[in-house]
Amino acid sequence: MTRLRGRCARGRRLHASAPCGRWRTTTMIGAVCIDGSTACMTGATNAEVFRAYVKEVLLPSLKPGDILVMDNLSAQKDSRALEMLAARDVEVRFLPPYSPDLNPIELMWSKVKNLLRGAEALDNDQLLLEIEKALSRVTAKDAAHGFAYCGYGFI
Repeated sequence: MTRLRGRCARGRRLHASAPCGRWRTTTMIGAVCIDGSTACMTGATNAEVFRAYVKEVLLPSLKPGDILVMDNLSAQKDSRALEMLAARDVEVRFLPPYSPDLNPIELMWSKVKNLLRGAEALDNDQLLLEIEKALSRVTAKDAAHGFAYCGYGFI
């Protein structure tokens, strides 16, 4: 990922390079908590991958009574994944369709993508390292802002 715009002195032309070529797509699934902690996993998401994500990543960090807000990705509606969450007494709520403005994680992804564009990773290994760095820069303040911005009034 590379920035699409830049700045330079008034009246001067900006000269920068952006790599051109074929890139592999890196797909991620993630969660953000009110304290800013993130739980992410790379890879395309289907029901089987989502079940593994719930079992290996989400369940260890969720407590009984927690609320998990999800968008309407079909993999997230997998009955076995929902059963695992219900067994932990986690309340699952689905957002209305086409409502990224109600999803606090969208602001986190915006920050992460902006940091990745600035890092200008040139290969997949470097990109994965930069993703880890970018996720570590999501703070509790960022998360609280995202939840408040989306209308979650408990902040």
